Amino acid sequence: MKAYITLLLIIFLGFHSAVSAQNDSSKESYIPFVDLLEIGEQYEIVIKSIGCFHNRQQSLFIFREENSFVATLNDSEITLNQNKIDALRKFERQLKYVGARGCTTVDTYILKYGPDQTVYNDDTCSRFFGKVLLEELGFSS
Repeated sequence: MKAYITLLLIIFLGFHSAVSAQNDSSKESYIPFVDLLEIGEQYEIVIKSIGCFHNRQQSLFIFREENSFVATLNDSEITLNQNKIDALRKFERQLKYVGARGCTTVDTYILKYGPDQTVYNDDTCSRFFGKVLLEELGFSS
């Protein structure tokens, strides 16, 4: 009986390790949308926050021009330097690790590039990725 339980445990842990390694490698090999943009293309980051007493949504657009990247939010436009481009990369990579925690406020991030759309929900009430990104880009949230 002990051998049977030990065998099951080894199989389970081996399977779990293989799945975890596969998930980790997909997170590490992720290429942010800003690095996929061709000249003249754009992508959109929709930032939604819904809680007991609020419901907000903003759309941030990232454009690639011939020699620069430009971000627009509402009526504001900012040319992105290297630090701001790195902030976009960090933002997208961080979203890969968002998990459920059970807060009543849910921040939803929708990344849209061409026909691709990826949705991330953060209910940790502690990360505020969208607010941090907008501040790092030079927009007030």
